[in-house]
Amino acid sequence: MHPKINAQYNLGLAYIHFKPQDYKQAIYWLSKSADQGNMVAQHQMGIMYREGYGVLKDYVMAYMFFNIASANGHG
Repeated sequence: MHPKINAQYNLGLAYIHFKPQDYKQAIYWLSKSADQGNMVAQHQMGIMYREGYGVLKDYVMAYMFFNIASANGHG
């Protein structure tokens, strides 16, 4: 996996966990990483959609991201 994919994921997590939180930026960076195949970012995107962090709650999108992450070897 290319190092920038991990950096994008880590930046997304930083926007979630550090104050002030910015879920919109978290979604931006996590989705970049997820789109490039980072299974952990794909799983995190599922959580974001399931909980409605930075996006409207969407259980279909959450399910999709969880399934993609699982198909790529997560969990």
